[in-house]
Amino acid sequence: MVVVWILAFLGVVFTSFTFSMRTELAAAGNFREKAETQSLAEAGIYRAAAEIINAERNVPPDSTLYDALDERWHSNPGAYENVPLGRGTYWVTVSDEESKIPLNGATDAVLRRLFAQSGVKEGRVVSVIVDSIQDWRDPDKLHRLNGAEDDHYLSLPVPYKAKNGNFETIDELLLVKGVTPEILYGNVASPDRRAVLEAQPPWERQLGPGEYLGVARHLSVFGAGQVNVNTASAEVLMALGFGGPLGPIASFGPMVTAWATAPEDEHRLLARTLMTFLRYPELPDEALPASLLDQPNPIPLKVAQPDTLDKPSDLWSVLDNQQRPGLVLVVTLAFSPFAPTEQPLTRTAEFGFRQADGASGGMSHGYFSISFNVNSKKPLAGLQVKLLERGDLAVRDPNGEFSIRNLTPGEYTLEITADGHKASRHKIKVPAANYDIEL
Repeated sequence: MVVVWILAFLGVVFTSFTFSMRTELAAAGNFREKAETQSLAEAGIYRAAAEIINAERNVPPDSTLYDALDERWHSNPGAYENVPLGRGTYWVTVSDEESKIPLNGATDAVLRRLFAQSGVKEGRVVSVIVDSIQDWRDPDKLHRLNGAEDDHYLSLPVPYKAKNGNFETIDELLLVKGVTPEILYGNVASPDRRAVLEAQPPWERQLGPGEYLGVARHLSVFGAGQVNVNTASAEVLMALGFGGPLGPIASFGPMVTAWATAPEDEHRLLARTLMTFLRYPELPDEALPASLLDQPNPIPLKVAQPDTLDKPSDLWSVLDNQQRPGLVLVVTLAFSPFAPTEQPLTRTAEFGFRQADGASGGMSHGYFSISFNVNSKKPLAGLQVKLLERGDLAVRDPNGEFSIRNLTPGEYTLEITADGHKASRHKIKVPAANYDIEL
């Protein structure tokens, strides 16, 4: 019986010793594999850095003028893909940090588009996130309408203060009000589902409620603060306003003002103009110049939009501070940002008015604004141009160019005067291709 107990005890000791040795051997093997894996990763990083540093940038397709995705720093299978080293292989992905949106310089509009296309569909949530990001960065302690400052962050279970400075890492966004890990990194768990969504253009994706693709991969805290459109993703280009179902897009916001002798006439004319624009949610084809007839979709027209002028004083100072009531239009066009376009200098602006029903068959009133230069071989002091038919002096801008507004078609006489020179008169016809005057 004693022998049985001794054998049982020895068996337990042997089993424990064997298990302990297996555990230590496995730990040693794991440590070795971890060291090998880390060395492989570091080797890949250093190899990629060496390829970038030693690349001959003047040999096509590389260029010293710009970075593009077809250059060897990005596409180099021999140095980046499935490269054998020791007992393993490594893969390296090289990306351009300036292909991303600079977080510390992004405008409200860019951030709104970026978060909206990533799955944040609620406008209120987008406003909270964008305003809070800008509040986190700005140096003051005044929060925006939907933003947050110290008063919010100090009330949290784990209190902290707003940074009031630039972001140092993308992860820092998790400290900002409204930003969650799902919104920042995405929460599409299925790899197949994520692959399908990322393969689609951003404007065609159908994300479900509470489904986010994440924005972290499209943001950067490095770089010079500009975006390289040659390497930027479709998501970044769309956030910048350069992409969409129409291709690259741009919105223009001209201001429509009314000029008349009596203020009540200005308001009456502006009201009729407003009613006319409200009848056309899209610009009619008959009103388009030939250069816009090839637009892929109807051109949307929005009237009475909020004024977005940064410095309204600059606009009115050009108009001699003669302020008038006005309407802001927003016209959105599809265009190619890289195709050069040359157009002749605009010397005449024509404005036409006709009955709303178009029954008159043409314009009942036409008004022109003209611009011209007075050229002389010698400098002229005190130069003035008067329209004799109305007794008005032409407006002269800082570049020396004269302009006259509200002219109907016909012939006019301009009187040129200057200090120490006799007055001279010149006939012009409106409209015309050129109104410059040679003395």
